[in-house]
Amino acid sequence: METDHAAACRFFTPGDACRLALDAYRDATDAMVPPFRQPWFIDGVPFAIPADFVDFFADALAARLGLLALDRLGEFRPPMERGNVYTLAHLAAPEKMRRIIADREAELRQDMADFGLLDLHDLPDGDNRPHNAATEGDAVNEIG
Repeated sequence: METDHAAACRFFTPGDACRLALDAYRDATDAMVPPFRQPWFIDGVPFAIPADFVDFFADALAARLGLLALDRLGEFRPPMERGNVYTLAHLAAPEKMRRIIADREAELRQDMADFGLLDLHDLPDGDNRPHNAATEGDAVNEIG
């Protein structure tokens, strides 16, 4: 018989997980109601959109898991960065996530290229004194 070493890590049951998820779902549902006497639409903009529901559900679930850890383990344990959601989704459904991950990686590469530009959008280098010298009629601010 094989030993389940991960069993010691699981401090809640599948039933607890279902209860936590249902409670978080209810929390998110309640959060999608505008404050008292406030309309759903203000200037054509809705009070909430589906992405708000998803975000609130995920945060409510994380908070409830942290509270359960407080009860059972004696310390509040909020999840750190909840793992890489893209990677976890890819493991669950690679065919659905392949294009999304490729697009995201391309965006990240472009961001890194933009951030890493050394020419600072054609501004002269700080060490290039001739280009930094004041021209005739320019106000000069000497920095010591």
